Amino acid sequence: MSLMGKHRCFEKGYGFITSADGEGIFYHHTELKGKPPQEGDTLFYDLAESPKGDGKMVAVNVSGGTAGGQHEGIARNFSPKSGYGFIDCEGQSYFVHYTAITDNYLREGDKVWFDIGQSDKNPEQVVCKNVAGGTGDPVSDENWNAKFGKGKAGKGKPGMEAMMGMMAWFMQQMSGPYGKGKGKDKGKGKVKGKFK
Repeated sequence: MSLMGKHRCFEKGYGFITSADGEGIFYHHTELKGKPPQEGDTLFYDLAESPKGDGKMVAVNVSGGTAGGQHEGIARNFSPKSGYGFIDCEGQSYFVHYTAITDNYLREGDKVWFDIGQSDKNPEQVVCKNVAGGTGDPVSDENWNAKFGKGKAGKGKPGMEAMMGMMAWFMQQMSGPYGKGKGKDKGKGKVKGKFK
């Protein structure tokens, strides 16, 4: 007999369901039947003893998720650092950008749900949109920019401004009384004679 509860969270390959009595019930992504859940979903599940043998009960045969698009596919590859990868579906490979992912970054072999649509950059190409079901870290622009992105104002890597400030400070410290154009060559770098 299936039980019913509310989706609480899902990330990194596992999730929790809030049961009718308010208890948090753990489930592993391999127990999802159909689409992954999203906020507000009512989920149906059975209870079984945890495979860890610790006497705890976990949710199995979890269904009722509504996240993602109409196509089911398998993540062939995805690089969080570059922000893109490919999903295989019915003999085709489709490009996926991290901005099209609605929940978690993809890992190789993840079963995902997605839509196919025109690329915003090149209308002649089709790409994945509304992708859900990844088992990696949660996706957000802030997370991606903090780890791999363009940093503040779209320039450089994150923390680049701090690093550039530190380099400028070191250069000032190193210049000391030198390099201010007070030598014989007036700071133009012309040296007569040989170095010893």
